[in-house]
Amino acid sequence: IREKEEEEQKEKDRQRKEKWAQKRVHSIEELIKTEQTYVDSLTLCIDLFVTPLEHMPKALSRNDHRVLFSDIKTIRGINQAFLQELLHQWKSFQNHNTKIGEHFIKFTPYFRQYQNYLNNYGNAMDLLFQILHHNYHPSPPHNDGIIMAIASPLSPSLIPLPFSTNNSNGY
Repeated sequence: IREKEEEEQKEKDRQRKEKWAQKRVHSIEELIKTEQTYVDSLTLCIDLFVTPLEHMPKALSRNDHRVLFSDIKTIRGINQAFLQELLHQWKSFQNHNTKIGEHFIKFTPYFRQYQNYLNNYGNAMDLLFQILHHNYHPSPPHNDGIIMAIASPLSPSLIPLPFSTNNSNGY
């Protein structure tokens, strides 16, 4: 009877470990997928708005461009590098030996770049709405989508870092 109980316990432990391993794999896959989506969103914003507006000084002053888009290119570069690290680690993934957390520790100093961005977010949103209000002309509804495309990928609520904007505007 004792041997049977020990075997049953071993089987339960094995099943528990297997379930944990599956959850870990799923979590890492989700992390990589989310990071890829974030990098793609930043790239889209840069390609559609940041770069074209850099070459249109009549549309947006240099200072306004700096306020609106802050460190977006730097942030994208950091997240691209982070994504590449995750993908490289994923290629040689062994569930019990692979240490994903080390990549977060390695990139922590770089992720601090978000602090400048987050501290400026309220000013950027104020400026964006001021520009939109000043230049408002009745236009097709798809312009609302353009506004969201600028604001959404960079919303502080989407940045899972221990920084806060501490501004009174609620952004």
